[in-house]
Amino acid sequence: MNLQCGIRATDKGGLIQLAPWARASETVRGRYTMSVSKSSSSGSTENRQSGEAELRAGEEQVLSVAAINAEPGAKLSARLDVQTEFGVCHADFILPGTPRSI
Repeated sequence: MNLQCGIRATDKGGLIQLAPWARASETVRGRYTMSVSKSSSSGSTENRQSGEAELRAGEEQVLSVAAINAEPGAKLSARLDVQTEFGVCHADFILPGTPRSI
């Protein structure tokens, strides 16, 4: 079985919309966790979203959506982990200009 995942980021005029997704070659149930870290001059925040999903064979499924305020100079990173009985998939998103560890 082939398992793929990623985090799609879209600029929404001051907000960054993060949409974690997964796709499997066979129908399978799984669990996901997306952790988001952000720091800026106004402070820092950590956010975690998790849940269960049924991935239908060959279909990309958006697992959740998060909107993060991306003021100038903000540092933002996200990590997605998807676990199924057939395997694990990891994906990272780092806003340009953000160090690997914030």
